[in-house]
Amino acid sequence: MFRHNLIIALRNLFKYRLQSAIGILSVALGMVFCSLTVMWIRYERKYDSFYRDVDDIYLVMRKDPALAGQDFKAYTSYPEGDYLSERYPQIEKYTRCQINVPSYTVYNEGKETANLVGMAVDSNFRDFFDVKVLEGDYALNLSQNEVALTRTQAHILYGGGDAVGNMLYTNQGAFYIKAVIEDPMKPTSIPYDFVVGIDEDRYSTRLVISTELFLRVNKENVTQLAREIECDTASFHHTQTMDNGALVNWTENYVYNYRLLPILKVREEGVLDNEAVKLNVKLRYVYILMILGLVLTVCSLANYFTLFVTRMRMRMREISLRYANGSGMMQFVTLFSTEIILFLLLSMLTGGVICTFALPYFRELSMMDISVPSYLLSYLLYAAVIGVISILVSSVFIWMVSRRQLARYLGNNAVNAGTALGYKVSIGFQLAVSICAIFCSVIISRQINHLLQSRDMGYRKHNVGYCYQFGMTESDVVAAREKLRMLPELDKVVYGFDPTNGYRSYSSCQADTLEDSDNIRIVMIKASRDYLDLIEVEPVAGELFGQEEPENSVIINETLANLLGGADGIVGKYIYSYYTPYLVKGVIKDLCNLDPRNETVPLVYEYRKEGNASGVNLPNYFIFTYKEGVKWNELDNRVLESLREIRPDATYHTLNMEQDYMEFIKSENMLAKLLMIITVICMIVAVSGLYSIVSLLCQKRRKEIAVRKINGARMSDILRMFIREYLPIIILSAIAAFTVGTAVMLRWLSTYVRQTPLTVWVYLSVFACMIVIIGLTVFGNIRRAMTENPADVIKSE
Repeated sequence: MFRHNLIIALRNLFKYRLQSAIGILSVALGMVFCSLTVMWIRYERKYDSFYRDVDDIYLVMRKDPALAGQDFKAYTSYPEGDYLSERYPQIEKYTRCQINVPSYTVYNEGKETANLVGMAVDSNFRDFFDVKVLEGDYALNLSQNEVALTRTQAHILYGGGDAVGNMLYTNQGAFYIKAVIEDPMKPTSIPYDFVVGIDEDRYSTRLVISTELFLRVNKENVTQLAREIECDTASFHHTQTMDNGALVNWTENYVYNYRLLPILKVREEGVLDNEAVKLNVKLRYVYILMILGLVLTVCSLANYFTLFVTRMRMRMREISLRYANGSGMMQFVTLFSTEIILFLLLSMLTGGVICTFALPYFRELSMMDISVPSYLLSYLLYAAVIGVISILVSSVFIWMVSRRQLARYLGNNAVNAGTALGYKVSIGFQLAVSICAIFCSVIISRQINHLLQSRDMGYRKHNVGYCYQFGMTESDVVAAREKLRMLPELDKVVYGFDPTNGYRSYSSCQADTLEDSDNIRIVMIKASRDYLDLIEVEPVAGELFGQEEPENSVIINETLANLLGGADGIVGKYIYSYYTPYLVKGVIKDLCNLDPRNETVPLVYEYRKEGNASGVNLPNYFIFTYKEGVKWNELDNRVLESLREIRPDATYHTLNMEQDYMEFIKSENMLAKLLMIITVICMIVAVSGLYSIVSLLCQKRRKEIAVRKINGARMSDILRMFIREYLPIIILSAIAAFTVGTAVMLRWLSTYVRQTPLTVWVYLSVFACMIVIIGLTVFGNIRRAMTENPADVIKSE
């Protein structure tokens, strides 16, 4: 019996091979998306979960309220660990480390042998994270010139011999190997191949932000501690000896906002700049992809079941004969379930093949360290779960449908309306999902383009690059600038300004136009007219700098102007910073050049003529615009070659301003690409489902179409008949899709300060696109039915 059912299932799958192939591929892709995202989420949840009493470990996030535009950062000064521990008794233990240090290149006899990840730690690190010392100094008291190698690296570098007592020669200096320690467990946000002692003398001041600070706090005390350190104020007394020998005493008050971030959230929130642990896609977007994978699977299965029921109706003569010969409902369920099971098995195998080819890309995207057998086994496990659930649901579904179809064929026509409604609901659901996915993909892509290229962002990023240099003399700068201006790919070149606008707090200001005006924390950076023209800022009041301006001329942004009473009222007036008067020449649009989710900070451009200065703590940047059509990678090489001809031993670092800004929306860009893949698949599934159903219905209604054609019906009449049947479904699906999609996208867009508008043309274009695709699909089937000879059709019926 099983062999008989299997042969019939294979025949049916092959008979409708196009629909079967599309169904198998779409279900396979849905299984792949579901399985890989579930695997990804489980892996992310494992990060740092293995530490002892992990729920008691917190990373200290700090924000200086006096710094304009600054959010909470994962960095503190080295002395703050001692300060917080002494001041707040809820802190049981603490440790400080420097996770984001440069990689170390190891040399042996002058040859490069390895690249290692090093991490500077204090003396509390071993006890805090339960680091197991295998050889050497058990206490792990390391100076800045002493290291402890992990077991794996000790074996690689010294072949299993005694590593303790040897010297480790790197590009960052030579280190004495004092101990060998156990490798850190994985996955972790604190990876290292060796640890080195922190230079305590170098980082002894609170003015240097240098370390990550971890605390152990009991869960019962953490709420109280978080509330107390939310606004921490400390006074520090200073004494200075003047030139005349007199002692001057003064007191400074430091105010910091602290936040405690559980170590289990460090990876998820991406607060560390370490590229080894930075998420490519935010975890909440991975959840979205998992849900979309489930929706894709459901749509694919619904599409297949709809076609399955349609084919079942066309096989009612066969079913009736089997029923007359004594077959019961269980035999029918077994017969049809065999085809479903075969379909799902083929989908699982196809998904396995897709997973095999997708493994390198999945590893790079998810940063998962997973073996091929474990990877495929996890996929098969999750796919099997989906398959078993589908089989159970489909068995009940087949049993109910078989009874209804059999009853209808034997003369009970009451079920016909319900069957037709089922088709329409299935098609409507698939179309709604497709339209919603297309709409969301379009809005996300529009928002990304808006952030990168829109004039609403206040300045130009498109085709703008810059090169940081360190090591040139002033005469080198002049020669290099002239050489760059001779490159045919470049339009403008400016030197000496900071294109990153790396918002450091520089000052506070006050306006003489306002009574009792409070100090406003501002960002103050230098700019010339050529620089402002290069990044294409636009004035909303007043004017930009001229080529020559008196000292202390400034241009402010709209945010600061609004705080000072309005753009029109502040132009031509003075603002004061540390009692120095600055004349406001104009007001420009707010520049959204940092995280697009954060509010714009008060910004002041102070006039400075373009110069040639070069040295430490100076904005040593060549900023340039390049022509449309020029490839950045090729231009990057040309720029570096030109600069190295002037000064080969200097340090250079080039970056494209668009690519630089893309770091803020990296996850959104990746989400847009993955969503586009799912959208295309959903659209193919929906259109193929509609195509298959219309094709089967045309085949079923061949006699009706033939009779209509004999009575004078034209193709337009037949087409109109089908349009009247399916156009309401498309319209209702579009209404549902646009309602859900708009609600979701408005919530997503609300997280951005600058948003792309949801114009009526977006809705109309998406709807028109689907109408055209569906129209072509329906027209192709009807045209084929209309070209048949009516006499042959009636004879065959």
